[in-house]
Amino acid sequence: MTRQHSNRAFTLVELIIAIFILGIGMISIASLFPAGIKQQEIAEDDVYGPLVARHAMELLRTRLKQEYFGCFEDYSDAAGNTSKVDLIPLGNTAASGASPYTPTIAKDWIWKRPGFITVDDTTTSDRDEAGMYDIFSYYGTRKNVGGTRTTIPSTLPSLFTSSTLLTDVNFTTGFGSQQNKIFGIPYNREKFDEQMDVSKVNYAWTFADSGIPKSGAAPSGTTNVGNALREPSVFFTQRERYWPMPANAVGVTPTPRYVWDCMFRRFNGRILVGMFVYRVIPANGLMGGNPNTMTPYVSAAVTAALDPINAAKISKYPPIPQWVSSRSQMGNLSRNAGDGANNVWGAGGLDKRVGGSFNTSKYSPFRDDCAVPGTGPSTTTLTDPTALSYSETWQIPGQWMIDQYNNVHHVIEGRRTHDDGPVILAKPVPRQPYSNSLFDAKDATERTTNTTGNKTPASGTNAFLATPGSGGDAVLGIQDLWFVPPYDANGNQLLPVYACVEEL
Repeated sequence: MTRQHSNRAFTLVELIIAIFILGIGMISIASLFPAGIKQQEIAEDDVYGPLVARHAMELLRTRLKQEYFGCFEDYSDAAGNTSKVDLIPLGNTAASGASPYTPTIAKDWIWKRPGFITVDDTTTSDRDEAGMYDIFSYYGTRKNVGGTRTTIPSTLPSLFTSSTLLTDVNFTTGFGSQQNKIFGIPYNREKFDEQMDVSKVNYAWTFADSGIPKSGAAPSGTTNVGNALREPSVFFTQRERYWPMPANAVGVTPTPRYVWDCMFRRFNGRILVGMFVYRVIPANGLMGGNPNTMTPYVSAAVTAALDPINAAKISKYPPIPQWVSSRSQMGNLSRNAGDGANNVWGAGGLDKRVGGSFNTSKYSPFRDDCAVPGTGPSTTTLTDPTALSYSETWQIPGQWMIDQYNNVHHVIEGRRTHDDGPVILAKPVPRQPYSNSLFDAKDATERTTNTTGNKTPASGTNAFLATPGSGGDAVLGIQDLWFVPPYDANGNQLLPVYACVEEL
């Protein structure tokens, strides 16, 4: 007898159940892909960030040397009754008789961003000037110096104006008529000044003998009537700060994978470079910048639309890295809410005690030491979900920052609204050594010494000590930060990747 085999098929219900179970499995697997892609990006940033910074440093060294940089004191008044000093660069001007409060020792200066050009000179076809570094503000000097002559040699494009040539340094008043004005990072006069004579009018070019007298004066017939300064012309285009660097010199270029920007300071007589690396996520797909013209990504000046609160203060400065300060003339380093709001931001975190805890029920000692005082939550009821302003975006997760003491900070737990916080750094703020190079006179009302531990400082005495404010070390903490903002004036998203400080 033969056995009969059943040819019964799957029912529709069984098939649907099988597809449903398979779909759940596929969805679970698919959910891993975004997380995997994100982790891959983070891993790539960890590898490429230091690599791009190294590439940028080597490029800088091909055009810049330590001996190119000078100091503010070399541009003092001819009569010797007024001395130029680094003013941080608060107010951007200095008049004769102004209080010479400097943030560091003589001939050193705090972080300065290179001169920056915001527009393209359409008469040139070999390079795009928009977004270009003019390290020593060559064009800015030529625009601002030499106004007493009736005829001035000039190669300045018409588009280059005071609003399109940005600089951290702009001494426009005081110090005599035209003597020794400076409109950018100070350069070495012993190397670039033909005469090194502060008694003569300061011009940014050499002119032949006679023929071009001062306004209202007769031709003198002498050679080099002015003090013919030849400020170094050192430039880095925006595209040269891309990585990988595009092959074409002009035309539309796809948004780069990484971009670097930098700043300089003179510290103990040596030039340091603060380097920032970030990724660009364009606002309109492949090309960054304006979607109508399809221009490549170019960092743009800060506008009132981008920062309606502080635009008037910071729009005249180079845009990246962005600078925030708690000093009275700037006042856009916001730390005014949350645990530790009234504490100096130094070593010891919220309570200014290394290894201690502001509130043991909320913070471990390590978390407390790595926390930034005054970074929220702004209310105990969490009813203030307002987003951070542009100048507050140094607090976002993943941010990289450099402070006025050359420390690099990395945010591992940040905030995006005023209900978040506090900001947690990857490592605590280090205790600063007692060093003449790290004193900070700040301004007259704050030049006080903490003579009573962590209590209110006594008045009338000078404090030339650095942070951290832990154990009565000093009263002044971190007051200045430089960072890459998370978005720019063109609507592109900027993702900070890496920051470092290195000697040029």
